[in-house]
Amino acid sequence: MPFQKMLLDQVNIGESLKRGSDRKDLIKALQTSLHELGFGEELNWAKYGADGDFGNSTVAALKAFALKNGINSDGESVSQELASKIMERLEIVRALKVLKELTHKGPSDQILFRGSVHRDGVSAFQKILHRLDLGAPHNPDEEGNFGNNTVEALKTFAAREGLQSDGARVTSDLVKRILDKFTPFLGSAWAQEKPSSPPPAMGPVSSVFKKFKKGVYTVGKHRPADFIEKNPDLLKTVGLTDSIMRIIAAVSQNEGNLDAINTWDDSFLTFGMFQWTIGQGPGKGELPAMLSKVKQVDPALFHKYFGQYNLDISAAHANDKVYGYFTLDGKLVDQPARKELLRADQWATRFWESGKDPFVQAVQVEHAASRLLSFYWKPGKAPIMNSLSDLVTSEYGVALLLDNHVNRPGYVRECVDRAMTQTGLKDPLNWTTEEEQKLLLAYLDIRKLHGKYPMTHAKERGDRMAALVASGKLSKERNSFLYEAIQSRDLGIRVPMGYRHGDYPEIEWEEKEEKDLQP
Repeated sequence: MPFQKMLLDQVNIGESLKRGSDRKDLIKALQTSLHELGFGEELNWAKYGADGDFGNSTVAALKAFALKNGINSDGESVSQELASKIMERLEIVRALKVLKELTHKGPSDQILFRGSVHRDGVSAFQKILHRLDLGAPHNPDEEGNFGNNTVEALKTFAAREGLQSDGARVTSDLVKRILDKFTPFLGSAWAQEKPSSPPPAMGPVSSVFKKFKKGVYTVGKHRPADFIEKNPDLLKTVGLTDSIMRIIAAVSQNEGNLDAINTWDDSFLTFGMFQWTIGQGPGKGELPAMLSKVKQVDPALFHKYFGQYNLDISAAHANDKVYGYFTLDGKLVDQPARKELLRADQWATRFWESGKDPFVQAVQVEHAASRLLSFYWKPGKAPIMNSLSDLVTSEYGVALLLDNHVNRPGYVRECVDRAMTQTGLKDPLNWTTEEEQKLLLAYLDIRKLHGKYPMTHAKERGDRMAALVASGKLSKERNSFLYEAIQSRDLGIRVPMGYRHGDYPEIEWEEKEEKDLQP
C-alpha cells in the first residue's frame, strides 16, 4: 500500500497512527510498510497480516524499526520523525529490491554498466547512490541513464570502500558493499528475502490460454466486482470512495476480468478489466499509462512482472495519464513490427501473472475510475453549457455515462445533449431524482442508434445497470454519486481529491469495436 500517499494526506499523523486508533486504512498501510522493511517477525505477519489493529505486534515492529534507525520511540504511536524515516527507508528498500532482482537475473556487471538499457535498474541504483550522498543532486532528466555523473559517483563510492573501480560497471563486490550499508537499518526478514523467480515461459499447450489466429487469449478468473467487494480498504488508499467503487463494479460487468489477456487483437495485446491496449498501428495505447502508475508507486513490483524482462515505460510518456508507449530492450515500441513482439506467449504469461496481483488489480480499478476525469466534469458547449456533472449526479447515471464512454467515448456528450433537447429540461440546479431519470430515459433510447457505429449492445448494457439498481447495489437517487472533491482554481470545476483537472487535456479517445476476449 502507498504509505507515502497516506502520510501526505494527514495533517497530524500521530493522532491517526497510534495504539487504539480506528483508522484501519492507515494502520494497514503502516503494517504493510513495516513488513516490506523486514519487520514481519515482530508484526507476527504470518498470523495477522495487515489487520488494521494497532496492537502489541504493531507496537513491537514500530519500536524495533525506531531502534534500528536511531529514533527514540516506545512504538505506541507514529511521530512525524518516524513517519518520515519510514518513507525514506521504503524508497531505498524498493530500490534495493530492484538491485537484488537484477543480480539474481545475471552478473551485475553485465546488467548495470555505462550505457545500460536496463533503465529501471539504473534508476534504482542512482537512487541508492543519492541516498549515500554521492554524485550530483538527483536530476529526473538523467534518471535511468548510466552516464558520467553515475560513473563518477560509483568511483567515489568504491574509493571510500577501498575497492578498485573505474565506475563504468557495477561489480558484485560493489553490490554486496551497498547492501551491507543499508541492511543494519532494516528488519531481519529483509536480508533473508529471496528474489522472485521469473514466471515460466508458456509452452505450446496451456490450461490457462487458448490459441486463436496469431495469438492467445484467456477471459481470466478474477472478477473486478469480487475484488472491489473484498478490498474496499485497499482501494481507499488509492483514492476511491465507496460510491465510485460501486460504479466501477457496475461498469466492469460489461467489460473484462482483471487477469484477462488477448494477443490476437488488432491492437496486438489487450489486458485487464477495461481491455487496455498498446495501441493500433503506430499509435499510443492506454495500457502503458496504466502500468506507469504501478511503476511510479511500486517500482519493485513493476520490475518483478515487467522490468526484469526489459519492458519499460517510454520516458517521454512516463507522466502521461491516458496514453503512452512501452520500450522493449531499450527500444521504443511504437511501430507494428515492434508491437508484434508482445504477442509472444511469454508476454501473455507475464501480464496474466501481474493481473492476479492485488496491488496491480487495485491500480486497474483506480485507472478505470480516473477515466471520469477526462469528460464528466468538463463544461458543455452552447447551447447546453452545463457539465455532465451538473446534469447527472446519481450512481446509476454516472455508471451509464462511463459505460458509454468506455465503448463509444465520442458519443456520450452528443447523446446527453440530444436528450436535453428532446425532453425540454433546463437548469439542473433544482432538479430532483424525477427530472434526472427523465433525462436518462431519453438518453438510453438515443444511444441505442446514435452515430455511424452505435454503441455496442447498448440495450443489454443498460439493462444490467438497471438490474443493479433493482437489487440495491447502485443508487438512482440524485446526488448519490459521492466523491472527495476540491475546487480547481484554473477552471473552476470540481474534480476528485488528489487529481488536477489539467492532468487530462482534450483527448481523442479510441472508439472501440467491442470484442469478446474469446473468439
